[in-house]
Amino acid sequence: MYPLLIVIIYVMAVRLADWREAFAQTIALWFFINEIGVIALVHEFLVTLVDDTTRALLH
Repeated sequence: MYPLLIVIIYVMAVRLADWREAFAQTIALWFFINEIGVIALVHEFLVTLVDDTTRALLH
């Protein structure tokens, strides 16, 4: 995952021509991606929990 982060920083730096701005943008994007990942994990856990509970109640 870190090589991807380096590539994103490099591409943004080339496009923006400012390393500090590129770094700030990349960190913001990184946290956004991680947040989506956490939400997806929690959602998966809740779906599994509800599914298992429903199965237990029906059988």
